[in-house]
Amino acid sequence: VGSTVTFAPGGINGSYDIVWLRDGVEIAGQSGNTYTLTKDDKGSSITAKAVGNDDYTGEIQATGSIAVPATVPDAPVVTATAGNGQISADWTAPHNGGSAITGYKASIDGSNWINVSGTNHTFTGLTNGTAYTVQVIAVNTEGDSAAGTATATPKASGTPGPGNSGSSGSSSSSSSGGIPGWISSLFAPKEQWLEANSAKTEAGKTAAKEQGYVRTKHDGKYGVRAKAWAELEAAGLTYQHDTMDGKAVQVRVYISDPGKLSKDTYVSGWVQGSEVDKVRGIFEKWFINKVQVIHLDNPDAWGQEVEIAAKVDLTGMNTDNLCFYSYDKATNSYRRINEPRYWIDTNGYLHFYTELAGDIIVSEGSLEKQ
Repeated sequence: VGSTVTFAPGGINGSYDIVWLRDGVEIAGQSGNTYTLTKDDKGSSITAKAVGNDDYTGEIQATGSIAVPATVPDAPVVTATAGNGQISADWTAPHNGGSAITGYKASIDGSNWINVSGTNHTFTGLTNGTAYTVQVIAVNTEGDSAAGTATATPKASGTPGPGNSGSSGSSSSSSSGGIPGWISSLFAPKEQWLEANSAKTEAGKTAAKEQGYVRTKHDGKYGVRAKAWAELEAAGLTYQHDTMDGKAVQVRVYISDPGKLSKDTYVSGWVQGSEVDKVRGIFEKWFINKVQVIHLDNPDAWGQEVEIAAKVDLTGMNTDNLCFYSYDKATNSYRRINEPRYWIDTNGYLHFYTELAGDIIVSEGSLEKQ
């Protein structure tokens, strides 16, 4: 790479152009008698030919070629995102050095290397508050690349899993693994809203003030009015909502900054039902991946990073290689959630962070079409 190759055809009476070829395919934008080798030439054969122009036809092929040897890949560019007792590492496939990348090796602090087939991996069982350096190596037939590195420090989110909510009403404690704190008793099977006056009343409760948040729960579609968001913000409280399945929580939504929500917003979500089944069917039809779906009744972006905890059935899925997408039914399009920082708590709830809503697709690996 960086060396210059020269082609000087002799004995031609007439006008001609020089064309440079990589493995027999023309190299775009390259002409003239010299060519400088680039990394894209690794593992390839470089040659040239003279092609007649104007009133001249025909071509003369160079009698020889330059074989550029393949090398190990470039080092991957790594991003590390901290979670509760874990670090999620993502990296971009580097230049392969002219030989296809066959996989990756990943490590925390250079020990206990593991083989990874994709371009992401989550390291679990880490100590919160301790800085760790993720190292990733790309591998091809020529050997191992230099290591790409990134450092992150796991930290507790302060939001353990919903667990079993127990009976309705106020509570200062919960069953093992659940979340202590005040829970409002707003129940109804039909659509319900947290109105402005209700939010002001709930914010005035002693337990709510002590815990620093208001939590509602409902087994149907549920939303918060614009004025209610403002009252929660004025009271200095964060907000949580549980979508119930009997006495158990299906989906919990954690909203840390109510003031950023300035319109009526649905906060309910589902891991089962017709909407979930419909979207899962679409993705199972068009993609080879194992997928699960979390349907959020809010179709719009949250305007902030929101934590979601959902009781998703991940049986048979590689939970070390989950990818997250937001699907918009209106436009029939999906977007990847780039830094979900996901983790699974002791009660089996999948936690992740997102600014997007709609239908959340949880995929084993990056989506690949059938």
